[in-house]
Amino acid sequence: MLIVQCGFVQVIQDELLRQEIEMSRAHADKQIPLPLEHFQGYLMEMKLDEDSKDPSFSLGRAVSICMREMYHYARVSEVHVLECFMDTALSAVKREQLQEASYVCFTFASKLNMRV
Repeated sequence: MLIVQCGFVQVIQDELLRQEIEMSRAHADKQIPLPLEHFQGYLMEMKLDEDSKDPSFSLGRAVSICMREMYHYARVSEVHVLECFMDTALSAVKREQLQEASYVCFTFASKLNMRV
């Protein structure tokens, strides 16, 4: 019974995420996945708040959250996580948004380094 309920919750969460992805794609000029958009916002907040020595800040934690969200985004979108990162980075380079491309590459590379 519990397994069926968990599966039902997953279906509902997937549908909500699918709707959020579709709305984001319809209203956004850039084609950046939501998890990376959230991560970029987080990095920008930290850049603006550089003077603060906030001990709760953990870039590793932010990367982990982004990767977890990216996994679900890719699963619901039916694409590979690496494909999401590469498409986003290449799109940013084509638009000459090199800082955005570096954030995308940094996020993926950081997670790979954490697993070693």
